[in-house]
Amino acid sequence: MEDAAPVVLTAANEREHARQRALLLAHQSALLDRDTAAARRTFDAFAAEILRHAAAEEAVVLPLYRELGGDAAHASPADQFEREHAKIRRWLDALRERLATLGQPPADGELLQILDAEASFKNLLAHHDLRENRILYPFLAEHADAPARARIVAALASAATPDR
Repeated sequence: MEDAAPVVLTAANEREHARQRALLLAHQSALLDRDTAAARRTFDAFAAEILRHAAAEEAVVLPLYRELGGDAAHASPADQFEREHAKIRRWLDALRERLATLGQPPADGELLQILDAEASFKNLLAHHDLRENRILYPFLAEHADAPARARIVAALASAATPDR
């Protein structure tokens, strides 16, 4: 029987990314509805989810990746994932600042500027997610033992919003 570990780890990560995408969609829908308060609220929920996810990866996933030789085995060392997390944090801060200045309701130009900026941010997230799903999690699925894989799944699940 084929080992289901690669599917399990990648699916656990993708479940969290799907939650994040749903929150971002709710935020952008609120923007399109010109409901600035709801847009800020849903963005804050999205950002919190992303930050918890990155923290879980930095606390559990990336140290294990290093320990098992992922840095040597791939052109995607753990430091690169951490740098991407730092870039994601900077983007979240910048977008939060832009949201803080939106009028109620936002003018067309403001709305287009923030949606354009968010499109760039979404491209960063898509690239990061792709690298995780093609490199990080498959490597861990292949090299981590069952208890370590269970710790990864638990860390990702615990990073999710409790009421979601």
